[in-house]
Amino acid sequence: LSLAAGGFLLVGLCLLVNGQSLTARASAGELFVTPAGVGTCGQSDPCDLLSALTLVSDGMEVYMAQGTYTGTGSEVMAVTDSIFVYGGWDGAASSSVVRDPDIYISIIDGEGQRRGVVVGSGLTVTLEGLTVLNGGGTSQGAGLYARDATLTLHAMTFLSNVVDVQAIPGSHAYGGGAFVEGGTLHVEATTFQGNSVWASTTSWGGGLLISHTLAATVTGSLFTENDAWHGSGLYFVGAGASPLLLSDSSFVANGWGTSSGVAFCAYAGALKLTNAQARVVGNTFRDNHAGQDQGAVSVSDSSLLLDGNVITGNQSRDTAALYLAAVSPLTVTNNIIAGNQSTLVLGQAPAVRVRVGTSGRFLHNTIAHNDSYSGLFLQSGANIALTNTILVSHTVGISVASGSTAALEGTLWGSGDWANTTDWGGGGTITTGTVNI
Repeated sequence: LSLAAGGFLLVGLCLLVNGQSLTARASAGELFVTPAGVGTCGQSDPCDLLSALTLVSDGMEVYMAQGTYTGTGSEVMAVTDSIFVYGGWDGAASSSVVRDPDIYISIIDGEGQRRGVVVGSGLTVTLEGLTVLNGGGTSQGAGLYARDATLTLHAMTFLSNVVDVQAIPGSHAYGGGAFVEGGTLHVEATTFQGNSVWASTTSWGGGLLISHTLAATVTGSLFTENDAWHGSGLYFVGAGASPLLLSDSSFVANGWGTSSGVAFCAYAGALKLTNAQARVVGNTFRDNHAGQDQGAVSVSDSSLLLDGNVITGNQSRDTAALYLAAVSPLTVTNNIIAGNQSTLVLGQAPAVRVRVGTSGRFLHNTIAHNDSYSGLFLQSGANIALTNTILVSHTVGISVASGSTAALEGTLWGSGDWANTTDWGGGGTITTGTVNI
C-alpha cells in the first residue's frame, strides 16, 4: 500500500508520506494499543484495542501497532466517539511516535464471522493506515459499516470481506468491503480488493456502497477483483442529487467472480451511479466485466461530468463500456473508450448506450475499435451533440433511433483498416456538420 501525499494537519503529527515514515510526539490525548496489550494504553505500556476504545473520548487519537486484531462480538472495532485511529505504529516505547503502515501492518480481522469496523451515528471519525479483512456475518458492510457520520478513510485497505446471505429467501446484500449510509464521506489512497456481496434477491457494491450521503469524495483509490450483482467496484446512490467526486482512481478486473466470496457481476462491472451530481475525472476503468449489461460504467437519473477517463478492455453481454440513462445535464470530454467487447451474438450491442431523458454534449472523445456492433447508440428520447470525435473501427460508428437527435461536428470516421463498415445509421435525426475526415 502506498500512501498518497496528504496535505492535511493532524494535532501533534508531522506527516512524511509516499514511502516515508510518519512521526509525532506522544501526548495526553493519545492511546497506544497492541494485539496482546495489557497496560494502561500509554506509549510505553500499551493496552488492547477494546480497552482503548473504552477509555477514548472525542478528539483523541488511537495508535495501533502491527499485528492482527480480532474480536468476539458482532464487530472487531466499534467506534462510538469522534476520534482518529491510526495503524502502522512501530511499537517503540519512547521517543517520537513513528508510523509506517507499509511495514508495520495493522490488521483488523473479522475471521469471516463479524464486521471489521462499525462507526456510530453523528460522529466525526478518521481511519488511516489500517487493513480490514475477512469481515462477515452480516448483510450490510462486512468490512465497515457507518451511518450518518462524517467519515474519512485514508490509506486504508479493505481485503476479502464477504457478505453472503444467499441462503436467506428474499434477502438483499449491501457493501462487501464497506457500506457508508448517510452522512459525508471522504476516501483517499484506499484499496478495495477481493470483496464480495451476494444475496438470494440482489446485491449492491462489491467494494464500496455509498448510500444517501450528503456528499462523497473518492480519490486516488484502487478497486480490483470485487464482485456484486450491481456495481462490483463502487455503487453510489444519492439522496436526491448528492454531490460525488470520483477522481484519479483505478477500477481493474472487477465483476469476474474472482473475489473471496461466490458473487459475480450482472450489471456495471466497475461503477454504478444513480441520483448523483457526479464528477468522474481522470480515472481508469480496465478489464471489468458484467454478465448482462454495462461492462464498466453505468449512470442514471443524475447529472454528470465525465472527463479525462480511460475506459478500455471491459466486457459485457450488452453495452460494453458506458451506459447513460436519464442523465442531464451531461458533459463527456477528453475520454478514451476503446477496445471494449460485447459478447451478444445476435443483436446490435454498442460500446456506449445513451437512453431516454439524456441530453448534453460529447467533446474531444475517442471511441475506437470496440468489439461491438456500434460505437455509440442513441435510443429513442436522447439528444446529444458531438464535437471533435474520433469514431472509428465499428460495424456502425453511431446509430440513432427514431425520436433521438445527434448533431456532430469535426468527426474522424477512419479509413482503411480503421474504417467503420457504416459511419452512421438509424431512423433518428443525424447531422454530421461540415468537417468530416
